[in-house]
Amino acid sequence: MIDQYHFYHGAALREICANSIKPVAIEYINKKLDQDSHNFNTYIVNNKVGVYIKHSTSRAKTWTFSFVKEHQDTILDLYKIYGNVVVLLICHDDGIVGLNFEELKEILDDNHEEIESIRIKRRKRELYKVSGTDGKLKYKVAHNDFLKKILGEDNIKTNM
Repeated sequence: MIDQYHFYHGAALREICANSIKPVAIEYINKKLDQDSHNFNTYIVNNKVGVYIKHSTSRAKTWTFSFVKEHQDTILDLYKIYGNVVVLLICHDDGIVGLNFEELKEILDDNHEEIESIRIKRRKRELYKVSGTDGKLKYKVAHNDFLKKILGEDNIKTNM
């Protein structure tokens, strides 16, 4: 049986591959970076960008993503190793919001509590509003911004 999260991860990874000018290398990390506990949300793209994926199955135009302390610790580990990490938040079949480490820290600070959350809202034909336990982004995020953050602006096909 195929786990539901595989479909969501596959959709995000497909967007990365399909929109890159150059070939893309993706490595799946199936355990926590510094221990033996499992972490099924982590990928490395082109051996230089850590990607952490979460998804929401809510059909509403508001999505909430929970982050336990271990999730935030893993994202911090990725940042320390690669210097670049993007958290992909898949909003059911509506779109994908990608936050780089600096944006993530604006809404979930350096104090990793036992459980924190990110909330994303979008009205029809608008960009995504992003807020978290510790703040909110001062600007809205477009669906395809994550591609620039992962691949770089010079490596994205122009016909997106």
